Amino acid sequence: MKHNVGGTSKNPNSVAILRCSRNFNAYISNICGALKFLSRLVSLRILNL
Repeated sequence: MKHNVGGTSKNPNSVAILRCSRNFNAYISNICGALKFLSRLVSLRILNL
């Protein structure tokens, strides 16, 4: 019985970890997109100079 309780307690934790990892991946992709945008702006400014 104790083993079953341990297994059920791990399931919500794994779901929470999956949700956090999805949010983390979205955060990283947003940062990458912002970096690409900033690099384009910098390259345009250099060309204008």
